[in-house]
Amino acid sequence: MTDLIPQSFPTPSEAVIATFDAEDLAGGVGDVLLFASMNEDTGAENLVLTRRVVYSSKVQTASINGTVTLTFDSAPLNLPRTAKGTAYINIGYAPSAGQNQSFSAQVQKWDGSSATDLSSEITTPTFTGSNTQTVASLELPLTQTIIKVGEQLRLIVKIIANGVSCFIGHDPKNRDGANMSPSTANTTTILTLFMPFDIDI
Repeated sequence: MTDLIPQSFPTPSEAVIATFDAEDLAGGVGDVLLFASMNEDTGAENLVLTRRVVYSSKVQTASINGTVTLTFDSAPLNLPRTAKGTAYINIGYAPSAGQNQSFSAQVQKWDGSSATDLSSEITTPTFTGSNTQTVASLELPLTQTIIKVGEQLRLIVKIIANGVSCFIGHDPKNRDGANMSPSTANTTTILTLFMPFDIDI
């Protein structure tokens, strides 16, 4: 009688199923939540967009009687994505009393040498500071654009303060800063970008 040799067969792996909520499927667009942060490497501070809730090396940045521009870049994309719809920016800030202040934001893609606008530069109405910490929200309609492999998403935020100082937060961990206190005030030090992309199904 011939001996039977036991054989083992691998168990089939589960299929990878992409899931979206009903609102995303109905609109054909899904949002990716990105956090603005300041990270450090050798001798430099880098402003980044990340999906990770990491500690920022600095909790806040100030503009003192002028305009300060902050440019946050994502890592290079590993897959092409199509920006589509409307992006939303939430900015927690601490103004000074009695002077005109505002913010602006713009979304771009960056290929390492040149930038392409995905939105116009949107500016908040000018407000007179009252020393009340709060949150601003900006709505940025996007031009439908393909972001290629190796390109980066870029968020540009400007702090515009005339005659006084104004602080914004950029810490994904939402810690208190020297001038901003989300633990006790109606504000946040988390600067978020809700970035919409086309759902390819």
